[in-house]
Amino acid sequence: MTKVAVRERGIAIVKGAFWKDIFLSPEFQDLADRKILWARFGKHESWTIGAGGYVGRALFGEVELEIREKVAGAFVAMAQVLTPRAFILARAQSPLIFDEVPHTVLVRMFLAATRTYLSGAKQVEYQNFEETGAYAAGRLNVPRTAALRARGTRHKVAFRRTLLSDDIPLNRAIYLALANVIAGFGSGPLRELVTNALTLRAGFAESSHSKTPLNRVEAIAVALDEAAQPDRRREVSEVAALAAAVLQAATLSEDRPHQGAAPRSWFLNLENLFERVVRECVARLLIGKAHVSGPIERPPLFPNISNRFRANPDIVVRCAGETWILDAKYKDLDGWPSTSDVHELLAHSASFNAAKAALVYPSGTSFFVRSLGKAKTGCEVWVFAVPFAELSYAISQALQQLGLPVAPPLPAAA
Repeated sequence: MTKVAVRERGIAIVKGAFWKDIFLSPEFQDLADRKILWARFGKHESWTIGAGGYVGRALFGEVELEIREKVAGAFVAMAQVLTPRAFILARAQSPLIFDEVPHTVLVRMFLAATRTYLSGAKQVEYQNFEETGAYAAGRLNVPRTAALRARGTRHKVAFRRTLLSDDIPLNRAIYLALANVIAGFGSGPLRELVTNALTLRAGFAESSHSKTPLNRVEAIAVALDEAAQPDRRREVSEVAALAAAVLQAATLSEDRPHQGAAPRSWFLNLENLFERVVRECVARLLIGKAHVSGPIERPPLFPNISNRFRANPDIVVRCAGETWILDAKYKDLDGWPSTSDVHELLAHSASFNAAKAALVYPSGTSFFVRSLGKAKTGCEVWVFAVPFAELSYAISQALQQLGLPVAPPLPAAA
């Protein structure tokens, strides 16, 4: 297996005639269409691979291509606040890695896809049911009714009726995957995954009492087959692919030999999650002392043009009648912020009449703080870089610098 790593928003140089076939494959073209990866032919039979703002892995035959996070610890920290819209599925296969964080992300994606599937794409089919009762609720079955009478059951008739049922192979596979989630996360801090899985499992009533249940091997085969069908709706193929991946990953947790890969690759946009991670951490540190939110109100930058150019900061903190503005920037900080970042922050703070504002960047090493002083607008501006390994401690230090009523931070080692 050949492994190639590309840094998020970075490039890598590769050589070999086989790369041309990879770059022309439908799977790689799908990644290119989604702005995840791109490739360009270079000199001396070399190729340049570039990555966008996503992290993830994809398989192309015997080649594993990985987009790695640009800041150490970013994936682990931000996967904890994963939302369904934060990831995308691609056509390429991906390696199965049974590690706590990737497996948790996979489960979250599966639960989100199942919810979408149940909300409007659930597959059902008409099935014939042989029943008996005091009155015929369907087509009378004369031979069976005669048999009932012959046994002395004269108050019942046999009949056949046709009903819509969700007891089909795909739904049985999804139901089994949900059962694996419940069994795998039954205890510990991720108990909420079990609650979600139990709620979703109620949407497969007939499948739960199927007379022909699937074992894990059969369920994986059914789900993979459904995911490979070209005429399936996207919601159906995605939930099938993720159900297969969850069932395959479950075999790894039991130390069973496993070959193959997940039928889809998945990628996360960490840039979109960084804002939410910082906001939730600020809210947790200031709970009961300040109101923390996104831009619920978006005041105009120009009073005479109220329908355009509105302020849209990432984090608004209100405390004791004053307002603080924070903007989270998931990019490298080389000592000084970019001019455009500072201009944007000052525009936001002026619109909210904020006396203090800060830019928050990720750091791969240690906590960094720089005061830019008081701007011409009258707003005091700080720049912070916070390491993911000590996120709460670093942000508590930043909030104290801004004069917010957070408790004194404990030492990082604690």
